[in-house]
Amino acid sequence: MIKKSLLTLVISCSMVNSIICADQDAEISRLLTALNIKEMTQSMLTNNLEGQISQMPAEQSAAATSIMNEIQAYFESDRFEAAIGSIYKDNFTAEEIRQLADFYSSEIGKRLISKTPAIAQSTATIIQNDMLPIVTRAAEQTKTSSK
Repeated sequence: MIKKSLLTLVISCSMVNSIICADQDAEISRLLTALNIKEMTQSMLTNNLEGQISQMPAEQSAAATSIMNEIQAYFESDRFEAAIGSIYKDNFTAEEIRQLADFYSSEIGKRLISKTPAIAQSTATIIQNDMLPIVTRAAEQTKTSSK
């Protein structure tokens, strides 16, 4: 009788855990969809590589295009989404993932997503402009000290 009760308890816990995991997976999928992970990755890849490929000689261009197509296939695959999803699982609770999915599905969340590339580019430009004098000074100091 005890064995049967324990077995029932173990099976019940297993079923509850499966339901919780399925719910968390659904929330992660909702979050990744809201974040446009696949589209953003594809866009970054295309923007970075297509310009470079167009400047290559024909045989290198063909090989690079083939590689780019393989990379795009990976980013479109379920394997990529599962890998990204596991990062979120490792860093956020199920409730936090739900809240993130809610936020990024909201109008302000969508606006943040759409503005993020421009914000990142502007930030990079500011950092680059601010760091140039520092790097130049450091290079000059290195030259002076090595004489």
